[in-house]
Amino acid sequence: MSNELKDMLQSVLKEELNPINQRLDGIDKRLGKMDERFNEVDERFNAVDERFNEVDERFNAVDERFNEVDERFNAVDERFNEVDERFNAVDERFNEVDERFSAMDERFNEVDKRLDRLEADVKDVKKGQEQLQKNIIESMGQFTDNITEYVDDKTAALNQRVYTVETEIQRLYRQSS
Repeated sequence: MSNELKDMLQSVLKEELNPINQRLDGIDKRLGKMDERFNEVDERFNAVDERFNEVDERFNAVDERFNEVDERFNAVDERFNEVDERFNAVDERFNEVDERFSAMDERFNEVDKRLDRLEADVKDVKKGQEQLQKNIIESMGQFTDNITEYVDDKTAALNQRVYTVETEIQRLYRQSS
């Protein structure tokens, strides 16, 4: 990533240097003309010399600016490295989060399975309860029928005994009278 950035910045610098190079080419042309005129105009030589000094000073200033730009590029590269490290740390954290989500999914799946089993067990218990209620109702009906039959049998037997006793009492009553 930083190599692409360096390449891009170098190409931008080359494009920015084209006007400077053109100006330098222009200066070279002027210097060529000055050299031709040098033989004719000796007193202008000092002015040209001064201009060269100015150009040298400007080049020195440009060199200093390039050094400053290089330092800034180095600082930017360092910042990009820091950003890369941070992205890597964020990627690692996302991976940890993904792992946690996977673990949670597994736990949810286990809970779903347990719930499915519990639902099946609840259905079985409901069916058992319904069957138990039916059995209780049937048993209660049979028990009631049995009690009724027993009571009827015992009542009939008791009525028979009472009848026998009454008959005996009447017979004894008639005999005593």
